[in-house]
Amino acid sequence: MRILAGQIIRDAAEVAGVASDAVMDKPDKDTVMLAVPRVELVYKEGTMKKSFARLSKFPTPNQETTHRTIRDRIYTLELPVQATVVCDDEAWIETFLWGFVGALPDSVADDLGNLVTVSATRSALGGFGARMVEVFIKRKNTITITFAGIITRDTVLPLIRSVDVETGVDYVFKS
Repeated sequence: MRILAGQIIRDAAEVAGVASDAVMDKPDKDTVMLAVPRVELVYKEGTMKKSFARLSKFPTPNQETTHRTIRDRIYTLELPVQATVVCDDEAWIETFLWGFVGALPDSVADDLGNLVTVSATRSALGGFGARMVEVFIKRKNTITITFAGIITRDTVLPLIRSVDVETGVDYVFKS
């Protein structure tokens, strides 16, 4: 889910006006050489919770007449990501944030086709307090974005083809 979260944030930042190569993991040390404006990502500790639910039943691909697949949710996942926008212009950061949060999708499908919901949950400003002479102006806004998804398990079951009282059930399960 980390790769998917990074790609979603990169795409939203690009739509809002930051180059995709200026979206990076938070550097160990802040230097003047880093791009401004930029988005720094910190992946927080995610949570996994065992949560069983039957999601769907559908014909098994390439075995539609003999088998059915049952998809169950077995875990729910949450991954919070802190995206810190760093820039040197107060007016630009506000415009960027509206565009960035507006460009985040409500939900997407992961590589396995499972639903991942995206929500921006918190915003914290930084670097706006002092009104003294500033040589290197640095304004920050940290947005916490939560990605919530599921882990599923598919079970393939053979269909009951015929029932006879004398011989029993015929599953037509020949491999």
